[in-house]
Amino acid sequence: MIASKTKTFNTAHGPAQFTVSQLPAMRAGKLLMRLGKTIGPAIASLASAMDVREGKDLDVSLDAMPASVAALFANLDGNELEYLTHELLDGATVTVNGQTVPVLQGFDLLMQGQIPAWFQLLWFALTVNYGNFFDALGGLGPGSTMAKAAKAARSITCSGPQSG
Repeated sequence: MIASKTKTFNTAHGPAQFTVSQLPAMRAGKLLMRLGKTIGPAIASLASAMDVREGKDLDVSLDAMPASVAALFANLDGNELEYLTHELLDGATVTVNGQTVPVLQGFDLLMQGQIPAWFQLLWFALTVNYGNFFDALGGLGPGSTMAKAAKAARSITCSGPQSG
């Protein structure tokens, strides 16, 4: 059964409800391999700066962000971002002012001036499709880099620069 989840994001037309469905297994697997090459290094960079002890909330210092952002931009160009957006949001719908349409149909107009919301929507689509994969990685041991990456992928909260 294909699972769907709905979440509200800001758009150029105000708040809108986005519904994302899981991709078919083969397509999701192929995309996962591609994602590992493009965003995997950025997630690993964030994970290396985390304390993931059991019972402790995940907190990523903004001090760790420059290396992670650099890793993301080193592997993700405009064409790849467009490809990933189309793959992750294919079949997704958006409801704005009571009308439901395919997300990709009016994507440029919806996300005009809303780049942070675009990335939040992509992250949401990743968790819809790969949330259980991230959970499985976390079972490899709490101190492992893979466990840290899995926890980073599940929920990231950022705090201000840390003084030390």
